[in-house]
Amino acid sequence: MAKEKKKKVNYVDKAEFFARYVEYADRREKAVAEGKPKPPIPEYLGECVLKICNHLSHMPNFRNYIFREEMVSDAIENIFTYFDNFDPFKSNQIFSYFTQIAYFAFLRRIEREKKYLYVKHKVIENSGLFDQLNSEVETGSAGTKPDQVNHDYMDNFVRDYEAKMGRDKAKKGPKVSLGLMENESV
Repeated sequence: MAKEKKKKVNYVDKAEFFARYVEYADRREKAVAEGKPKPPIPEYLGECVLKICNHLSHMPNFRNYIFREEMVSDAIENIFTYFDNFDPFKSNQIFSYFTQIAYFAFLRRIEREKKYLYVKHKVIENSGLFDQLNSEVETGSAGTKPDQVNHDYMDNFVRDYEAKMGRDKAKKGPKVSLGLMENESV
């Protein structure tokens, strides 16, 4: 007796997802042609979007972020922002289209959180709290040993983030002024 292969069950049926989107797109086009408001997005399509975003957030490159829920929320918002841009006459790869939108929303959230972390660290650093904490650690009033407070991680993070900002500015090139030159008159 030969073993039968189990059919892989996907969390989103791509064919059904596409068919339901085509139905929605047809209703939307009719409503717009008649001057009526767009119909609401069907619940099934919303569930598919939610499943795509949640499943993508459990992938190895995203699963350990503490702001994973924010990533999912951003992805859902982005997908529904561009929901009507998918053209079923050009492609039937609706699953890939929305997964790509979610993926880039995740990357944008990660960059935003890195920027927040950088700003928080710089504010603390500039406020003198690090110096105060270090002096308390050296005197023993903080209740910790000097080797317990290690700022190397954040210092490396700040250095790497600032280096990345410098590379990004170098890629963009110098700013071009659209105003009048200094020696030009009106």
